[in-house]
Amino acid sequence: MEAPAVDPRSLRRRTNWLIVIHLVLAVAAVAVIALVVWRIRLLMTLAQRSNVETLVIAFVVVFLAYMLVTTGPASIGALRLLGYRLLGTERAQRSLQRKAVADRKETMRSYLNLVIRGPRGQDIEVPIQDRFGKLCSVRIHLAEVAFVDAPQELTHSALQLVVQTLGEVGRLEGTDHELTVLYWDSLEESQAEAYASQVGAFDRLERGLGKEPLWPVLHVDAAGVTRLQDMLKEAAPSFRENLLLPDIEYSAEFAIPIIPEPFAFMRLVRRKEHADAVASMGCATLMALVFLAGISWLLLDPPWVPGK
Repeated sequence: MEAPAVDPRSLRRRTNWLIVIHLVLAVAAVAVIALVVWRIRLLMTLAQRSNVETLVIAFVVVFLAYMLVTTGPASIGALRLLGYRLLGTERAQRSLQRKAVADRKETMRSYLNLVIRGPRGQDIEVPIQDRFGKLCSVRIHLAEVAFVDAPQELTHSALQLVVQTLGEVGRLEGTDHELTVLYWDSLEESQAEAYASQVGAFDRLERGLGKEPLWPVLHVDAAGVTRLQDMLKEAAPSFRENLLLPDIEYSAEFAIPIIPEPFAFMRLVRRKEHADAVASMGCATLMALVFLAGISWLLLDPPWVPGK
């Protein structure tokens, strides 16, 4: 359920997947709604004469209409992105950069399980920019990773790429655990703020005592900072493209009933705090295709049902 982006190349593959997912979801949803409206009398008759709750039809229509509305901007963005790609890289990136400059800006924050120390123990700040222009800056202070003045639709996969690169170039001290994201400020604002205050308090205590690190640390040298900057520069074109494919942020829950419904007195549950759009929208697209296949089959080969 996490972002399938660990380097700039995989980020571009993720962008391609999102284009396909949003376009297929939109087409499938429109097709299902059109088929239901067109043959509503037949579908209602089949439902009423086979003891199937007729509200199932309404649920399918409402669910797909909801998906069309919530993913509408991304579906339109996918079409626009295909058009930009037909113009060639130069013209497309210049147009996308103008859009990025004009977009609303915000500072996106997330918090890690380790404190990050740059060269000489300082904070790290690198830009996301290439020859087409600058998108924003990445500022790493203690356990906080902030995308400062970033376009509002900047993909959260950018954070995954930063964490992946830091884990590769950094040197651990005080722990054997790998670098991971603990809190996404956009999803867990109050918990994130409490955690940031706790890390800051331990940092001040460490400076006051002047002893060994009190919080697990990942040290990043100058070469590591340069590698991080180069990675962000390479990924900048994909970041611009993803501005047209806004993510819908969700937390995900996996639930397996030990005793089947409707007697599921005990369930096995696992929760994921941030589900990537490829996973969440991919599942929604699969459901839309299942609905389309089922309704198409019913209309092409209606089952026999008892008369009135």
